[in-house]
Amino acid sequence: MLRAAVLAVLVALAGAPMACAQPVSQSSGCTSDLEGAMTRTPDADAPSVCRGGAWQPVTVPQPPADRWVSSQAPLLLHGQGMRNPDMVAGTWTATPRDPSARCRAQLRDVVGPGELSAPATVEGQPGQPVRVEVAPRMFTVELSGNCVWTRD
Repeated sequence: MLRAAVLAVLVALAGAPMACAQPVSQSSGCTSDLEGAMTRTPDADAPSVCRGGAWQPVTVPQPPADRWVSSQAPLLLHGQGMRNPDMVAGTWTATPRDPSARCRAQLRDVVGPGELSAPATVEGQPGQPVRVEVAPRMFTVELSGNCVWTRD
């Protein structure tokens, strides 16, 4: 009797439509101007890429991206001071996606074996772009604000 009930439930579940997990959309959304940009949602271990109007999880290792989208929740990325960097050295420009957004980066560099610098913070004014210099020895960066970060 119990076996028949379990089998009936399994058959019913097998025929039910399945919901595919999609990354939680950023407050900025995945719009056509962000096509190819990367982000990482707070609950995801891997980044997502904006494709076809939706954030899609990246399932294979990717080279470092030249565009990242941040939100209010800090987006933690690795630099070239670690293996498999998400972000490479150079000049990056953060552009707010709305007039009240303030772009912020908090960087930590490798200064010696097992030793990191104190966090250095760069923050723009509301609605204004800000430039950030990323060193080749950057260990991590936390990007925040409703902003698009582009390598120049």
